[in-house]
Amino acid sequence: MQELESCATNLLDVASCSRKRDSDETKRYRRNWIVIHTTSFLMMLTNTITLPSQHQFITNPRHPEDPKERPGLGESEVYFSVSIGIFSIGELIASLVFSALSSWHIKLKHLMLFGLLLLVIGGLFYGLAEYGWMVLVGRFFQGLHLGGQSTLFRIYIGETSNTVRDILREDPEKSQLKNTNFLIGFAFGTIGLTAGPGLAAIISQIPLVDIFRWSGWYLAFHGVIQMVIVLVVFQENWSDLKRTSITCRRLSILNGIAVPSYCIVFMIAAFFVINCMFAATETLQNPILADNFGMSVKWASYIFLISLFFFPVAVLAIFIQQRKGMDNRHIFLIGLILGLVACVLMTDWQSLSGDPCDQFSGHCNHQNMTKFNLTSGDINTNNTSFLSPCELCKMHSGDPHHCFFNPQSRITNEYCNDCRPFCRSKLHTLNFVQFLIGVCLFSFSFPQVRITMTIMYSDALGSASQSIMQGLLISSEAIARATAPVWGDAAYVSANYRTYLPILLLGGMLFIVLVIFSILFKRLKPHYCCKSELLT
Repeated sequence: MQELESCATNLLDVASCSRKRDSDETKRYRRNWIVIHTTSFLMMLTNTITLPSQHQFITNPRHPEDPKERPGLGESEVYFSVSIGIFSIGELIASLVFSALSSWHIKLKHLMLFGLLLLVIGGLFYGLAEYGWMVLVGRFFQGLHLGGQSTLFRIYIGETSNTVRDILREDPEKSQLKNTNFLIGFAFGTIGLTAGPGLAAIISQIPLVDIFRWSGWYLAFHGVIQMVIVLVVFQENWSDLKRTSITCRRLSILNGIAVPSYCIVFMIAAFFVINCMFAATETLQNPILADNFGMSVKWASYIFLISLFFFPVAVLAIFIQQRKGMDNRHIFLIGLILGLVACVLMTDWQSLSGDPCDQFSGHCNHQNMTKFNLTSGDINTNNTSFLSPCELCKMHSGDPHHCFFNPQSRITNEYCNDCRPFCRSKLHTLNFVQFLIGVCLFSFSFPQVRITMTIMYSDALGSASQSIMQGLLISSEAIARATAPVWGDAAYVSANYRTYLPILLLGGMLFIVLVIFSILFKRLKPHYCCKSELLT
């Protein structure tokens, strides 16, 4: 009897020690998650903090004639375009490199410190920039930081959430731990994304601050503070992540996934399309507002800030939907439908019948397209049969002024093209309220599809190592961010600065994703083959 009591006591002691060890482990993971979430704020802040002043910084003359104009670097528009693209290139390279390194014999903590060091270097280059190439180097290093940290965030949250879920013996199909964890991280990132332009607007009002270079110094300073936090607080064990030996020659990155492999390929492709939509819309928003509504850069920036407000609203909506038991697949489906509705609202449907500037009689190269009163220089409007489309456009719009050119010269095709911005601003067929609602609706739908796709992708990987696979997902995002603005802008220009062509292309891609997602809907639900083992 005494032996039985002794054995029972020993078993209770072992169980108590096991519970205490599990409790200490979960506390350590939760501390690490807090650190990861703060880095999420910083990496998204890096994405937007330089954007409000970056164009002026690069293109403003070094010695402006206007005393109110801030001196810049005096570089061409090409430098600005390259500075946008090189950031995404850095993100692409880092996502692949960091994902590979994290699966080998390098701790994630060391990779986080290295990524923050890259941010400090990029911030110093940007803050000390006296030439265009220094801005390019700075943004490249900042892109490396964003790609690396974004990959590490997804890897650590994805794998350790599974570990803590198993420690707590939660059902993997019912547990909300990973959903909540990812949502908190994306909430921090969304705050950083919206805080960048807001912080830039506040700092620009301080007279003694260099409005162009301060963002670089801030990123360097914040990066150093974050490095200290990681060194002091973040505690990582080697077993936190699944590792792959460098000498392993057999490709096994898909071993253990909880969905068919073609579903993984679809998710990566869908993530590419989603980010193409965001990158192209973000790039074209200001030109569309300027070309179609004559809106200044100042007011276009206000519209951009308003659209960013819907990002945290979308995160809150996802949290509420998940708490009500809604599956991530249904939330993603709702986001896709809202995105398609946004495309419909942002499309200039009336322009599909042709450019309104071309709907008037006459041709730009007609020899007798105008008749002038050579004494006064005014156009003789008694006979409009010889007026050019541009002049008829002005008359139709009720503008009292006439073309400002030498009345004795012949109007050419080149002049007629120069006249088109006036024509478009007077005869725009895109309703401003409709377009604004479309932008806000898209800003609400984009976080829904992006966040839920990230969670679904992590769940779909199951017990497989997430390192390489998360790197592939982030690389698809980087490729989208680098390429979508280029072909989106080309489509916009080829459509005579109308929205129908680029938005229809993006909407068509989104519709294809919707169709394939509907077909694969049931197959995208993870099936945990070792569920009984996880709960024992």
